[in-house]
Amino acid sequence: MTGVSTSALDRLRGEIAAPQSITLPLPGLSLRPDPAGNYFGTWSSPRDRMMELDITAHRPGAWLGLHLPWPFVDLSGFGWVGFAARCNARSIMATRVCLRSATATGFQDHFFPLDILSTSAATDHCDLISPRHTPGLSEKAAWRELVFFLPPAKSFRWALQDLRLIAT
Repeated sequence: MTGVSTSALDRLRGEIAAPQSITLPLPGLSLRPDPAGNYFGTWSSPRDRMMELDITAHRPGAWLGLHLPWPFVDLSGFGWVGFAARCNARSIMATRVCLRSATATGFQDHFFPLDILSTSAATDHCDLISPRHTPGLSEKAAWRELVFFLPPAKSFRWALQDLRLIAT
């Protein structure tokens, strides 16, 4: 299990003006919108949260993904992989999460069974998949990432307070 520390990220802030991809303060973390959409907002990393996004959807796209590199490209030794997250949002919102893996022709998404339901109070969420029992999930890939699909058609404020990656 690995965690991402927020100690070096206290009080970071930045602007978001997309349709282009935005690199965020955590190593490798990026916000990637559908180029057909138009989003504005801010990101920050206050002391008590890994990251907070305040997004206004001026022209919704089909997707809005928060991408985090997955450190385990070889899953052959793991019975379970997944994550534990603590999140909250200004208003109730659902977030789908997938493990994206490189393929010879691009990538393939394997969605975790449960959506994250964020509310105004911090909620904890844990989700796992078994690589051996997930059809189509290759044991080895050139790269992998965890993708949080945020709501592309509405404005929102969402905080990722803590995130732990699980591989056991």
